[in-house]
Amino acid sequence: MTLALIRPSTVTDAGGTFTRATTATYVDRDGALKTAAANIPRFDYNAGTGSLLIESAGTNLLTASECAAGLTDLSSSSGAVAGGAFTGLTGTTGIAFTGAGTALKSFTPAAGTSYTLSVFVRMTDGGAPVCGDSASPAVDFCLNVNNANAAAQTVRAIGAGLYRLAVSFVSNGHASLGVVELAGNSTRNFSVSGFHLEAGPKVTSYIPTTTAAVTRAADVATGTGLLYSNIPEPATGDTPDPATWLVGTTYALAARASYNHLIYASLTAGNVGNTPSTSPLSWAVVGATNRWRMFDQRNTSQSSIVDRISTVLRPGGVLRGLALLNVSQAAAATVSVIDPVEGVVYSRTTSMQSPPSAGSWYEYFFDAISSRSSLILTDLPSYRDALIGIQLQAATATDVVAVGVAAVGSTVDIGQGVQFGVRLGIQDYSRKEVNAYGDYEIQERAFSRRATFDVLLDSDEVDSVAALLTTVRATPCVWIGDGEYESTVLYGFFKTFDIAIKYTNQSQCYLALEGLT
Repeated sequence: MTLALIRPSTVTDAGGTFTRATTATYVDRDGALKTAAANIPRFDYNAGTGSLLIESAGTNLLTASECAAGLTDLSSSSGAVAGGAFTGLTGTTGIAFTGAGTALKSFTPAAGTSYTLSVFVRMTDGGAPVCGDSASPAVDFCLNVNNANAAAQTVRAIGAGLYRLAVSFVSNGHASLGVVELAGNSTRNFSVSGFHLEAGPKVTSYIPTTTAAVTRAADVATGTGLLYSNIPEPATGDTPDPATWLVGTTYALAARASYNHLIYASLTAGNVGNTPSTSPLSWAVVGATNRWRMFDQRNTSQSSIVDRISTVLRPGGVLRGLALLNVSQAAAATVSVIDPVEGVVYSRTTSMQSPPSAGSWYEYFFDAISSRSSLILTDLPSYRDALIGIQLQAATATDVVAVGVAAVGSTVDIGQGVQFGVRLGIQDYSRKEVNAYGDYEIQERAFSRRATFDVLLDSDEVDSVAALLTTVRATPCVWIGDGEYESTVLYGFFKTFDIAIKYTNQSQCYLALEGLT
């Protein structure tokens, strides 16, 4: 196992923002189509693996996309079709096919222009649809564009029996498009809804419409640092922050206030008009606010919120490493990297739950499921101006998910490998005292991890490793002894390092590490 090092970049809020002027839809991890409010980023699981969704503006050119008025909302229909129920979109209506028939929408496109038509489909038997351009019994129905049945369509499973079908085409100017079941097609019944026509050669997130075309605004990320967090500031709920400091408010002794992402405690009575950050005789720092605890260089202080933690960063620079440490109650972690030009260049969803390590089948099936407390990634692609989206999701919408450290930075491999004989442990700062009656009084406090590594070096690495360790002597880093053992991952400093030049071609580096609390 090779010793790796992530040197975190400082995460700031130097004016970076995420905006989108309208609501927008996305597919959540549970396979349900949901709507995000304006200025809220979307983590979309449309392709199974989640990713931060950044889109340019788009318009659904078809009205009454979910046919709330039934056949009246079609430009033409025929055969065994009728208005019916449809679940999984923003409404509950669609068009049901019980035999051969047509359901067409009308839009007069510009000839020679590229468009993409998409519809959502539910097969009555719950299976996947088969779409084609012929009357074959192996085909369920056809997507019709340019007054002809399209030969090639994409079929994407959304979840819970919902599918989205799409076809891109260059218009010949014909005004009708939609869904056609031919007399020779299969006898499987189905329903369709969510008619969506947009300019361009690819399908984007669904835009519901009623009486007019609707435009979804672009997702816009500007600046650097922390562009978005779904944890409010000041935070309320399970881990409330005190109210924001106000210049005209009088604070009592020990009263608390939030200011510039930190929580302060008043050191005096009648404390008024003293800015916390510049008044050390009046205010003392207690810690970071809930939103910023994951960036405060403390492992045991956690940012937490019900259901999920969602953040969007633009650290700046080429950063290949990401560490999420002291994670609790997370079922899954999603990390994506979005380049402004190339789009999604990295997307990964990792289960944070694992079956118990057990010595028998009974224990395997009946012991509690354990949760991973860390996620280490050292393979992020090298894009200087990329966005990094991070989402930690709890198992249920009522669970509180938390993370102690979210560190993103450059990565360095040290040496040729860590030798066997690694020693691990913790330094506990809890108070355990015996009272006059012989009973222990225990006050639980923070702890820090410790480890000692013996790292094998090529002799030509001695100078570079010594220089590297010297530069990080006062920088909290993520030290990764072996990715297979969570206990060999520490966030902190080295206490000492010694390099022994033992042989002509090989040397050894002895590292004693101490984690932050």
